[in-house]
Order: sequence, then C-alpha cells, then structure tokens
Amino acid sequence: MESPIGSFQKSNPEGLLKKTLSILNKKTELDFFEFTKKYSLKFCAIFLKYENLFYISKSIGFDGKSIINSVSTQSFWAGSIEKEGWHFFDKKDAKIKQFYQFFSFELKDSFDYLYVWYSQNQILMIPSVHKFEQTELTSISNDLPTLCEYSAKFDLSLLDNDYKLSFFKYKIDILKPISMYIEKNVDNTSFISLLKSSLISELFGRLQQYFSYPNIVLMDDNSNVKVLVASKKEINLELLKTHLLLNIENVIENFSEYMEISSEGISKSFSDASSFLKVD
Repeated sequence: MESPIGSFQKSNPEGLLKKTLSILNKKTELDFFEFTKKYSLKFCAIFLKYENLFYISKSIGFDGKSIINSVSTQSFWAGSIEKEGWHFFDKKDAKIKQFYQFFSFELKDSFDYLYVWYSQNQILMIPSVHKFEQTELTSISNDLPTLCEYSAKFDLSLLDNDYKLSFFKYKIDILKPISMYIEKNVDNTSFISLLKSSLISELFGRLQQYFSYPNIVLMDDNSNVKVLVASKKEINLELLKTHLLLNIENVIENFSEYMEISSEGISKSFSDASSFLKVD
C-alpha cells in the first residue's frame, strides 16, 4: 500500500523508533490487524453468526460490495461445507464458484486459491495467490479463538526526547462516509449497525497499514481515528488526503470523498502526544 510518509521511516533515529513501537500493546493476544500481519494475509475475512445468518465482521482487503454481500444463510454454509475445520478450493475446481457471491467483480480475479475454516458460529475466509502449508493453517486456526478487540497499551516511560523529532497530529473522520455508504447500499435494517462496524474495521485496518511503523494510529470507541506521524516536517494536508482516498475509495466508492482529515498541530512532548491520543 503506497504511503507518502514511508520516506520518513528510513531517516528517523532507530532508537526512538523502536521505543515508539514499544508504546503499542504489551498484551499476549493478537488483534485482527496483528493476526493478518503475522501471517502476511493480504485478503482475509471473519464471518460471525447473527440470527442464523453469517456476515463479515472483520476483514482486510475486502471492498464494500463484498462486505455487504457477505450476509448469508446458515443453510448455505451447511450445504457448502461438510464438516468443521479447513477446506481448500482453487479456480480449477468448480466448487469454488459457489463462494463467488462473497466477492465483487473486481476481487474475483485477485486470488487463485480459497481457504475456509468453518465452525458453527465463526468462519475464516482467506483468498490467496499462494498455497499454505498445513503447519501454517494449523497455526492460523489455533490463533483464531484468541483474537481480541484492538486495545493498545501505552508505556510512555519507555520513551525519551533524545532526538529532534516531532509528532504531527491528525484526526480522520471515517464514520460519516461509511454511514452514507451504508444508507445507500444496505436495505436490511437488522444489519445496518453490524455492517457499519464491519466497514469501520476494514478502513481502520487500511489506515493501520498506511500509517505503519514508526507512526501511531488509534481509534476510540466512537470510531474517531487519531494519528501521530513521526517526522521532522509536516506533510501537506491535501497530499495526505489524496493518498488516503486512493487507498479507501474501492471500499466505499465515491463516498470516500466525504472523509475529513484535519491537522491538529505539532507535538514535541510525549505527554502532549498521550493527551492527544487520550491514553493512560
């Protein structure tokens, strides 16, 4: 995923950057984004059950059409998957076509193989361009039950001010364009809030990829996204917004234009940074 802030990563002092990373959680569980990074999953989705229907709850690499089309019956899955556990399909197998309903036209050509881990209440779907070893699949399914919600922990005592770097603060509103997209495309009122949460998860995951090491991106309980960019100079706001739009427009289409990003100034102290993020 292209990022205009990537050039800062090489020039920043390594010591501070490692300490900046140590800000992030000290928990033993993985959140969904960490899970996808651990296994280098470009495309991945978790389906949960709600009222005898399955839907994509969390994903990375899926567009809005695919997420909305993910609502599916328990009888479909029971008829498509014979037993719990891993199931493998490739494009040479006609059986894979029954799963194309979960992929937009644009995504259907983005993978060669499909891995599905199935249980009565949770399904993991991994479209892939390469085959997984059985040991990898076992590790993935073993990690699945331990996934937790994103909850970063901060230990500011690990940081210092030995280097001449600043943190530029940004706020990003993703809730407004997502709400507009949902209103336009979702008719099933029972799933409006659930699919809105699914889209928030997809966009936040993309922002985590975009604002990667050594930058920090967090989202609070109200889906407000806050970003700290470690740099010696500020990024042009319009340039930053343009790049962000390129990375999210295939999720919520033209509604991405309603995404708002604002500059909240510069933070030269970690106490100010922690106040901005509102962390303990």
